[in-house]
Amino acid sequence: MFQRILVPVDLTEKSLAAADIAFGLAQSVKSEVTLLHVIETIEHVAFDEMKDFYRRLETSARKGLQEFSEKFAARGLRVSPLVTYGHRTRGIVDAAIAHQAELIIMASH
Repeated sequence: MFQRILVPVDLTEKSLAAADIAFGLAQSVKSEVTLLHVIETIEHVAFDEMKDFYRRLETSARKGLQEFSEKFAARGLRVSPLVTYGHRTRGIVDAAIAHQAELIIMASH
């Protein structure tokens, strides 16, 4: 079945539902789950100009991903939180390729 699952999350209640689905599947087939949060960068503004702002967002994202991860870790499931920067669509595709994800579970709008 699916050994590597990618779950892009925006750290809202809506994305918690996607994480819950991934949890259930990972629990039944012992999959490895990567919880991904992409911090959108501002186009045409140098990253260094916004570095402090991005660091605050990253700190918050890491805390949120840790909270999402606790449920997985408590059951002994393999879970990896991942924070990246850029455009969310490209970030999801890049993470899926890099982590050889066989399934992407995400919430809809």
